[in-house]
Parts: sequence; structure tokens; C-alpha cells
Amino acid sequence: MRELPAGIPPGRELPGGELQGVNSARKAEYAGPCPPSGSTHRYVLIVWALDDSVDPSGTLDAATLRKAMEKQFLGTGQLMGIYRRV
Repeated sequence: MRELPAGIPPGRELPGGELQGVNSARKAEYAGPCPPSGSTHRYVLIVWALDDSVDPSGTLDAATLRKAMEKQFLGTGQLMGIYRRV
């Protein structure tokens, strides 16, 4: 997959067979930034380029998934955003 379409539905498996990870709310869906009122938070989005798919079984945390991706790793990119809710 080279891009993510808008409006991806919640759920572990995506329409193309890709798997969606579990977020900090323990849901398989994207949850945008939502810092507490009045404070500023830094959010980092990391994109990993892999030469093959990773086949994790069960629900994985971020550290376990990174370990599983090590053998397929080609490169990475990141974007940082600073958000504050007023």
C-alpha cells in the first residue's frame, strides 16, 4: 500500500487486507490528537517503509510491532505537530 485513503473505517482489518493497529484507547481505529484543555502536546507521526508485510498475531503493543518490523525495515519518515486545545 502506498497511501491511505480518507475515511478508513474502524476495525482491525482494512478493505485491502492491511491490518490497523490498536491505539491508546485500545480501539483499532485512528484517533486524532486531543490534548487536555490549556496544555500543549507534541505528537509525532512515524511512517515505516517495509520490503514485505509483517504478520503479527494477536494484538500487539508498539514495541512488539517495531521488533516484528525490524527484518523488513527499509526506511522511515516522521512528522511532528504541536497541538493546544483552548
